[in-house]
Amino acid sequence: MADATVQGHILPDESQALTGFRSATLESGGSPFTLWFRELDGRPLDARLADVYVLGSLPHWMARGGAVHVHGAVSRTLLSNLDEWQAAMHSWLPDVYDTVTFTVDEVVDAEPDRSARAIAAYSGGLDSSCTAIRHTRGLAGWRTEPLGALLLVHGFDVALDRAAEFEGASLRAGRAAEALGLELRTVSTNLRDLGQDWEMVHGLAIAAALQLFAPEFGVGLIGSSAPYFRLVVPWGSNPVTDQFLSSGTMRISHDGAALSRTAKAKVVATEPDVLALLRVCWQGERLSRNCGRCEKCVRTY
Repeated sequence: MADATVQGHILPDESQALTGFRSATLESGGSPFTLWFRELDGRPLDARLADVYVLGSLPHWMARGGAVHVHGAVSRTLLSNLDEWQAAMHSWLPDVYDTVTFTVDEVVDAEPDRSARAIAAYSGGLDSSCTAIRHTRGLAGWRTEPLGALLLVHGFDVALDRAAEFEGASLRAGRAAEALGLELRTVSTNLRDLGQDWEMVHGLAIAAALQLFAPEFGVGLIGSSAPYFRLVVPWGSNPVTDQFLSSGTMRISHDGAALSRTAKAKVVATEPDVLALLRVCWQGERLSRNCGRCEKCVRTY
């Protein structure tokens, strides 16, 4: 495809990846936007692939349509999967999202390491707590993954300008991870500043954050929200499309959709130390704890 047809560019800057900071400039004719991710313990991040930026910025491009060129290497698996993810989202919301064609400097053929551990997205809520317990206690049957870590993201449910509240949420998450014999990894990102509808794009955002830890972790787990018998589409994370967020270095697995919220509560109740640390509130004044008054707090209690 000739460069004249390209309407957007993703330009990675990996000069600080060894200190745990990765970024890319997104150019689409207006003011450029720098999308960044920071590993909060300063661990070095693998920067061979630009998959994380493609995942993180996809809705930004789909709102515009056209073609986007990635000035870096992208896994063939991700490019293939995102064609299908886009097809689904465009069919559900044709007036909101158009499909995008990606061109890249280099296409990389890779497969996730099947012997690598899994990492699970973790917010402290019921869904992610259930997933953490299912995979550390062998409750997911043949789908049980060798879970090694939980991932908490600053900039998702707790905004970047609320550092004290994220610290409180991180302390709770760390204690829950310790109770299950897991590591806690934490990152921050300005991804939400791209301004997309969070309800429709949060699955992509979670997958992008998980992708930061590939290939150290070969599987990324995303706890389900709605169950199969009450499936909600379109929705940013669901068992139909989450599988298409897998890359050549990390397989994304949507977990727990067979369980109702009550069934998940029963799983979490088997681990009192984790149960005591649940953080489900998103409407209270202090997001590091539960307000105990909003609908979600009351329903979960």
